Amino acid sequence: MLDLPIVLFDDASECCGCGACSCICPQQAISMRADESGFVFPVIDEDKCVQCGLCTETCAFQTQAIPNELQEVYVASSAITDIRRSASGGIFAALAEQTLAAGGVVAGAALDFEGGNAIPRLVCIDDTATLDRILCSKYVQCDQDIDIYARVLDYLKQGRAVTFGGTPCQVAALRSFAYGYDERLLLVDVVCHGVPNSRFFNDYLKMRAHELDATVINYSFRDKRFGWSFIGRIDYIKDGKAQSAPINGLEESYYRLFLEAQTYRESCYQCPYASPLRPGDLSIGDFWGIREQHPELFDGTETVFDDDLGVSSLIVNTQKGKRYLEEHASDFNLRRSTYEKASTNNKQLLRPVERTHQREEILNAYHHGGYESVSQWFAETYKKVL
Repeated sequence: MLDLPIVLFDDASECCGCGACSCICPQQAISMRADESGFVFPVIDEDKCVQCGLCTETCAFQTQAIPNELQEVYVASSAITDIRRSASGGIFAALAEQTLAAGGVVAGAALDFEGGNAIPRLVCIDDTATLDRILCSKYVQCDQDIDIYARVLDYLKQGRAVTFGGTPCQVAALRSFAYGYDERLLLVDVVCHGVPNSRFFNDYLKMRAHELDATVINYSFRDKRFGWSFIGRIDYIKDGKAQSAPINGLEESYYRLFLEAQTYRESCYQCPYASPLRPGDLSIGDFWGIREQHPELFDGTETVFDDDLGVSSLIVNTQKGKRYLEEHASDFNLRRSTYEKASTNNKQLLRPVERTHQREEILNAYHHGGYESVSQWFAETYKKVL
């Protein structure tokens, strides 16, 4: 027991909003609440808190060492799945199908829609029929229904194998939360730029729905029908009819501001996992610039990789990750690479993104006039480059 009140963080940059502290609390004394910008933070109910200290012990973002043991780097794509279902080379889809085929469980990010509202959350699935729900990129924090860590731990205690894919801070949180029960847990961190929050994203969607005079039913940040790029798709119901429209990441305000690191939570700009010390057993991401880094793969004799459909970087960080990859090597197309090549066009493998001076302008506009003011700011600021 502790004598003094527990302090989870002193500054917003010290909390990634993963929710592990709230999930571990045996007294349900910690709730996740949004600040004026929509970013969630844990709040302790002092009347319920018994100062057991489990919350601070579990906080991987501030206290836990990263158990990185080795790094083998590959150019990779799935050999068993249709990579058009995925954002890059389909590595997580292959890992997920392997786990499900063996009777395990897969956890990852879903972007569900209810009544026109987007609900980004981490979910567990145990059948291939719903696998697409957790494939592809979601450029918004899964800050709703944060109880994933307890659900994964329950499966592990039942003896089920679990493959978890998420942002590095989520992966580190689960590693800490499931400590002692993680023998059958495969952790996969994605190369993350940073995260805006779900309220900001939903306010953007409400503006788009108003412009379309429709109800938004789905939003895809990356749509392979337009190639391996930052072109997405918005799906909506208008006049009783399902319709779709492409989303150009450079022209849409939410998407462009995300790509330029203008709207992330404070902790993203000081992320300890944006480095060669990765928290996952495996790390996966787009292998941007693959033709420049590995021209030999596209010289006319190598046909296994298609940079119009997507190619991944796959980084092996632990002995567990290495064993898993060796056991399932035939399910992947793999060619040796280096960390230097993989990180050349993925700087988040080396360091966090820089906090922009425009971030405060954008959030101030949001505070005072909602997302419409952000859209107006975007139009005025970017009109010369759009």
